[in-house]
Amino acid sequence: MACILAAAMEIVDSESDEEFDCALSIALCKVARVDRHRVDGYLVQVTTKYLDFEFQRLVWLSRETFNNLCALFRLSLFFPKSVSGRPQITAEKSCLITLSYLVCQTSMYSVADRDDVSESSVVVCMRRGLNVLQAVSEEVICWPSAAYMARS
Repeated sequence: MACILAAAMEIVDSESDEEFDCALSIALCKVARVDRHRVDGYLVQVTTKYLDFEFQRLVWLSRETFNNLCALFRLSLFFPKSVSGRPQITAEKSCLITLSYLVCQTSMYSVADRDDVSESSVVVCMRRGLNVLQAVSEEVICWPSAAYMARS
């Protein structure tokens, strides 16, 4: 960003067409990108070192249940089998992103910054994670029977 701003300042200071210089410097300032502050390796390095009660407080699931959910997600149709381009987000990281967003009720921007992914990756992880949770909900969730509801 400093290079772009320096180039814009040099163009403005030069002896050429002022309207073009102003338009170009405005365009360069608009294009200049400010990198977001992300926490590198948070999910991989920090959450794996949590004690069981700390982990459960973070995602509201025991580590065993979380590992079972990750295994279901990895085997499901919602987990992409082949990807090209950027490195694939692991099933564990996708599940942690989904659960931490649902539990903490923070913005997607803060989840993206903390977990070192883009906002679009958070949206994709959320969509896939919620699809998996919905797919297994009939097998996992036990709704109260009519008799139990009548007693209550």
